[in-house]
Amino acid sequence: MERTVYLVDNMVICSKAIVPYIESDFFIKNVWIVDEVVYEARNSKSINSIKKLQHHIEVKECERLKEIVQDCVEKFKILKLYEGCADAILLATALAINDSNSKQSELQFEQIKPILVTQEKGIRTSCDELKIDWLSQASFIRIAKHFTNT
Repeated sequence: MERTVYLVDNMVICSKAIVPYIESDFFIKNVWIVDEVVYEARNSKSINSIKKLQHHIEVKECERLKEIVQDCVEKFKILKLYEGCADAILLATALAINDSNSKQSELQFEQIKPILVTQEKGIRTSCDELKIDWLSQASFIRIAKHFTNT
């Protein structure tokens, strides 16, 4: 069985368009907000709801971050000194999830399919190159609306 997990960036999770869905069962079950995004969202009016969706970084994500950091700086231009590292951590988390899926046997009960939700072109480009699925905020809201209204 495959389960989709949406890794949502700061710009999207702090959007006013997300507010009606952030406390929904759909979000609670399917949305992960990585630590660095929670930190970046610390001044949001929705910070308490955002914290409920927090996914703590694990060693496997840090290992993947080490592998992609140079590309995040030079190639994708999404990691800059003093500007935060949430985008790179989102990519590393998705890659680590995909690594875990490829290492699991077919007997595993559940595999997780990561989808990065972002409005940023640089992240979308890096997702395409790293073979990570992504969605725009508008597409994600349509999904949230569908599952919240059913």
